[in-house]
Amino acid sequence: MSLTEELIQFYSPYFKSKEELKKALSYGTSSIDREKNIKFIKTAVKNHSKCLLQIIHEITGIIITPKYEIHFAILPSGDVAYYTVNKKSKRKGNFQRIMGIKTLHNHLIKLGVLDESIGFDIVLCDLLFGEEQFDKLFNKLQSEGNPNNDEDDWYSISLNTSMLVDVEFSVIVGNGEIIRTTEGEVNEIGSIRFKIYNSNLVSKYQLWEAADASSGDEEWLMAQFLKLFEEELEACSPKFLTLNKLSIKSEYRNKGYGTEAIKELIRLSHILDIDYIVLHPAPIENIDFNDESKMKRIEEIDRLIAFYSKLDFDTYRFEDNDPIMVFDMNSLSNG
Repeated sequence: MSLTEELIQFYSPYFKSKEELKKALSYGTSSIDREKNIKFIKTAVKNHSKCLLQIIHEITGIIITPKYEIHFAILPSGDVAYYTVNKKSKRKGNFQRIMGIKTLHNHLIKLGVLDESIGFDIVLCDLLFGEEQFDKLFNKLQSEGNPNNDEDDWYSISLNTSMLVDVEFSVIVGNGEIIRTTEGEVNEIGSIRFKIYNSNLVSKYQLWEAADASSGDEEWLMAQFLKLFEEELEACSPKFLTLNKLSIKSEYRNKGYGTEAIKELIRLSHILDIDYIVLHPAPIENIDFNDESKMKRIEEIDRLIAFYSKLDFDTYRFEDNDPIMVFDMNSLSNG
């Protein structure tokens, strides 16, 4: 048996398909990233969680939460692959491949291993300096305060949305304001627009027709999604939300409010039993097709991909077209 065949056999339980596994194994190897990720898991679970951790083969293990057994493995590239087993139903699912310890931290929160109050910096400082040194550092920062914080101590971001049913096309059209609330005031800081489709109610052609009646951009996004998620549409007839616009007013940008708004949209989608959130990571404004404008558009697409990737959206591309990004609601531990 060749080394590649041995690796495929060893890692196969952590992937839905052999094609996904082979792709994951095609990336370069990094012993530094492997060691970093396994140490991060050990530090996070042992020092900041009530869950149990069993390390099996140095690079594989199981995290036991009240709801799940999380079976994980560190790939040669340093990425983390995992799947979950529901302790009650014994059902296996939630296959994921994670790149980077910050994304790993987010997944540990979603799976119920870490509480949201355990921030990434807390685990990282503990990993780098040890728990005793971290406590000293934390107490020092607490006593000194944060002189750069000129914002209110407390705020919340919410979506004030209204949804109307387009009876002709069986589509729900959503519009709303992004609201920032502090102890002293309530401000509208941006806007959001989306549509909800249910592929269990209409055919793929009717989905495309509904999108085409909305706009050229919506028709393009729908066409890409129908091509890229053809198997999922056939297998489970998902309900999905297309995010058409998310805009933060200029004076409120670069403060993390857009991130919080997307998190609120994910919470809303969970309540509405949505399976996927779909978007086109491209600027809304029309741009002239000269070389300089094309480069600016490419840079903006890259910026938006980086932004949504931090929120666990996956990037898909059909042939040489623009990418689309999709958040799989089924990846949430309580989904």
